Amino acid sequence: MNTAEIIISSAILLIAFIAVMVEKIDVKGAISGIALAVILWLGLGEVALLTLFVFFVAGTLASAWQRKRKEEMHLDQENDGKRGIKNVMGNGGFAGLLALIAFPFAGNYEVFLTMALSVFATACSDTFSSEFGNIYGRKYVNIAHFGACLLYTSPSPRD
Repeated sequence: MNTAEIIISSAILLIAFIAVMVEKIDVKGAISGIALAVILWLGLGEVALLTLFVFFVAGTLASAWQRKRKEEMHLDQENDGKRGIKNVMGNGGFAGLLALIAFPFAGNYEVFLTMALSVFATACSDTFSSEFGNIYGRKYVNIAHFGACLLYTSPSPRD
């Protein structure tokens, strides 16, 4: 391993460790986050890895925004606000799959990187709309049937 690889590998582990210590992610989530980070880094490079980090920080901050009010409304993040493996795979799993598919296409990885960045843009949009929409929103629409609903809920057809 060269110096840059050692630094990046150490940073991935350190960030995961800190996130567990400050209770922003549980251990299983951290392990899956490390795996996702390594796959993104090896398959799509530093831009994809940095995007994962920015999304994690932004999503964590959005979830913490007016957390007491969300708790009062019974809309706070499950697991005491700690992300888990479901969050990691739900928000970044497809980007990881794209990184794996990109390995044999190393010369044309830009297409896969663009798709992976789109995955994180979508995840960020979903996270921000639910976290801030519940605090500042007045009209809630279920995207499954475009009908009115009370507060942000999972967009399942039964809502």
